[in-house]
Amino acid sequence: MAQVLIRPARPADIPDLVRLNDIADAGLPALIAGRDGAGAAEVARRLSAAMARTVASPGPPLVAEDPAGAILGCVQAYTMPRQPDDPPPLPDLVPIRALKSRITGWRYIDYLAVDPAARGQGLGARLLQAAAGRTESEQHPTPGLALIVFEANAPARALYARAGLTEAARDATARPVWAPDQGAAILLTKAWT
Repeated sequence: MAQVLIRPARPADIPDLVRLNDIADAGLPALIAGRDGAGAAEVARRLSAAMARTVASPGPPLVAEDPAGAILGCVQAYTMPRQPDDPPPLPDLVPIRALKSRITGWRYIDYLAVDPAARGQGLGARLLQAAAGRTESEQHPTPGLALIVFEANAPARALYARAGLTEAARDATARPVWAPDQGAAILLTKAWT
């Protein structure tokens, strides 16, 4: 994987970002985009439009691109804002929002995804390191890095443990409709040293 380039996402990457975000979040983006009964084409349009806004933002996702131009993975991080008082788009997100409310001001990994065919080669670690390195060099320092992972995602939990993230909190009531067998939602953090 040494020849893989980690770079900011561009508009041409949007279809791959939508696909990888869906993998990372187990179908949640499509569920939210289609909660009003929209058809598949409209859901795809909404997801692409949302990702286009993210790519155009000051802190776009980072992508891992192989020498042939294929996007093998991505990571999106941002400084966690104060959680809104209004209800989340799905009731299943209430426990997740409660965990997020504990890390206001922290750098949050919203999603990290590696194409299934490219897993096991250290790409997830490189993406996580790139997101952390980008964070530490920003003008507005944060207390550290944080993310939420489900208990059943053993490979991701092992990756995050190797990167020094440790459990800060968990919510066993998080049984989201989009991933009902994933166990507790776990908030992992790593303070900057």
